[in-house]
Amino acid sequence: MKPIKKIPRFLFAALEKKPISVLIILSFALNCFIEVMGRRSPADVLTYMVTRPHLFLLNTFIIMCSFLIILLIQRRAFIVLLISTLWVVCGITNCSLMFLRALPFTARDIFLVYDGLKVAKAYFSVTDIILIATGAAAVLFLLVLSFFKLPKCRKPPKYSRQIITVASLVLILVFITTVGTGDIALASDYENINAAYDDCGFAFCFTSSIFDSGIGKPDDYSQDKMEALKAQLDAIPDSAGKKPNIIYIQLESFFDPSTINGLSYSKNPIPVFTQLKQEFPSGFLCVPALGAGTVNTEFEILTGMSLDYFGVGEYPYDSTFRSQTCESLAYNLKSIGYGAYAIHNHSGTFYSRNIVYANLGFDSFTSLEYMKDIQYNETGWAKDAVLEDCIMDTLNASNKSGFIFAVTAQGHGKYPTDFTDSPISVEETEQLEIGDPEALEYYMYQLEETDRFIGSLIERLKSYPEDVVLVLYGDHLPALGISPEFHTTRSLYNTEYIVWNNFGMKGDDKDLFAYRLSAHVLDMVDIRKGTIFKYHQSCFASANYFKNLEMLEYDMIFGEKYVYNGVNPFAPTDLHMGLEVILLTKAALHGDFSYISGSGFTSFSVVYVNGNRRNTDYINPSLLYVDCQIKEGDTVEVCQAGDDNVPLSSTGGYTVTTSDLLPAEIPPELAW
Repeated sequence: MKPIKKIPRFLFAALEKKPISVLIILSFALNCFIEVMGRRSPADVLTYMVTRPHLFLLNTFIIMCSFLIILLIQRRAFIVLLISTLWVVCGITNCSLMFLRALPFTARDIFLVYDGLKVAKAYFSVTDIILIATGAAAVLFLLVLSFFKLPKCRKPPKYSRQIITVASLVLILVFITTVGTGDIALASDYENINAAYDDCGFAFCFTSSIFDSGIGKPDDYSQDKMEALKAQLDAIPDSAGKKPNIIYIQLESFFDPSTINGLSYSKNPIPVFTQLKQEFPSGFLCVPALGAGTVNTEFEILTGMSLDYFGVGEYPYDSTFRSQTCESLAYNLKSIGYGAYAIHNHSGTFYSRNIVYANLGFDSFTSLEYMKDIQYNETGWAKDAVLEDCIMDTLNASNKSGFIFAVTAQGHGKYPTDFTDSPISVEETEQLEIGDPEALEYYMYQLEETDRFIGSLIERLKSYPEDVVLVLYGDHLPALGISPEFHTTRSLYNTEYIVWNNFGMKGDDKDLFAYRLSAHVLDMVDIRKGTIFKYHQSCFASANYFKNLEMLEYDMIFGEKYVYNGVNPFAPTDLHMGLEVILLTKAALHGDFSYISGSGFTSFSVVYVNGNRRNTDYINPSLLYVDCQIKEGDTVEVCQAGDDNVPLSSTGGYTVTTSDLLPAEIPPELAW
């Protein structure tokens, strides 16, 4: 036992006398662990070390630099343990996210943890959540215990020498990653984030995502160049064409499974989509996401901007557009007489859409909290069929041409591995390594139901008395672990789109980047409007297309806004939640309970009495049951709130009067 007891003493002594040597060895070990977790293969990590030793060593150096603070303090052992724990947690989290959503862990995910908790139940069972929480609590307890138990260095650090050492190492790191990179590309230079993490390593990409956000000022950016580009675009006259109703449906995790070689199916799960591809303009759509990141595809579609110029793993909805407006398809169509309406059968607060949509020009947003007759699939996602009536009601309610942007949810992962009731069986004809076939069959079942929703909606739109353009596209491929070599295009970042219409409009099949889709659709209906959409329509063939696109995006969002004469012309809209106005007409006491009468109620309607939330039962669209007694002078209001209990809208206060407390006949619906 004595030799074993000497090990910690030896480590503490080494940490005090030769800290740099300890950090090099520790950082090397941590880097190996993190890369094994991310690549899930020790052999792949060994190959990476042999083929890209400079990058592996750079990642080791980055990890080592994260420990440098210990040179300036005496409590070295605890800080080493704390930072090591954080790196281990990052490695485990990265492994988990790669499995669940096929995208690596970035610093931006930390800021999206609130949104992640909203969908955690779709990925983890109650037992899983309890185990994770217990593990986290245990780690936290051990860290607190270590703070008091681990020894300090006996001698205080020599600050002058150590400050020079720390500064020198940090300057070397900055020089390597910004000036002397050689063939080390920035993570944001890659077409997709997975390739960046594979080539550059986790530590490099993750730390880049901490500091790299927004769009950096391009080297060639200047007032003269932007004004010249503005003059070029201003020379293109605005045009409005026929101004048909335009409906976009962003289809969650939707793609044509026939584009995967090596799979056969008992039947085609998407017959409607397959037929539409043959009859209407369509093509592959290169999207910026895989397995998750729906709002990033949404961002490119609505703004015409490429995410390639933003930071590593960045979500502009979270980092930028919660607080500022941006030119968008909605703003541009509204400027020529359209109304702009958003619909999504999921929580209104998810990715802050209830805030962001106002900064993208929408007039209303109908989220799940405002929908009726909702059905849910086996994993708890609202089925897409509920969107059909929402879309038609929105079309019928508008007295002007409408732009409707709808987002589906039913096809969202995680897909259960114990589902045996799928009407579609799948057989692997080649080794795809897709994991559990039950998960794939469940996914095909969801595809079939979404395809049925598309077909039903189109049947109603065929006879709609006004011109309609319907744009269908997948936001990203599902996280099913399919290798890119089995995809028809050899890429997992290609979904498909279709442009359907009910008035005989023709168009060409084109493969597009997601940020060019809206410009293509506007071109088909002869609409020329908006700075960035005109740019895509007129400048795509130019030699400086991508360079000028980067400068244009920077100028419009972060720069001097020369293309807008120095002033952002877009004001936030007064976003109305839901299409129907929800009204409270009466609050009545009946014995030990109260009931609320009104109109527009849904299963997400919640009664507040004097600002306090009360348990509420939804009876029907005009009646709510509240298990409490109201009294004269109480203020009652009905709010729409999802599982996160965030009120999205309110009826306003209703003051209880004496007449509300008089005996009255109970509504028949409550006579149980």
